Amino acid sequence: MCCWWVTAAPRGLDLFGPAEAFSEAGRRLGAPAYEVIIASAGGGPIVLTSGASVATRRLASIRPQAGDTVRVVGGADRALEEAVSVPDDQRPRCRRSP
Repeated sequence: MCCWWVTAAPRGLDLFGPAEAFSEAGRRLGAPAYEVIIASAGGGPIVLTSGASVATRRLASIRPQAGDTVRVVGGADRALEEAVSVPDDQRPRCRRSP
């Protein structure tokens, strides 16, 4: 699974460029290699800098496993600030490999 954690004012290219790269890997392998999930703290639609709207899943509902990728995507410098301000109960939970 690849989870794109979308924060404030993401750019469409920052979101969809990498998502396409991961999806292309599956196409070239002839089988889905990754499940691409777009998530935000509250779930629901988010608006990109272009004005386009994208549906997202609620971040707390995502359960990454060892080997999964979670990528933070956001506009300007607010992405990191917003990512670290998400309450612990809304962050994705990852299990560590032994």
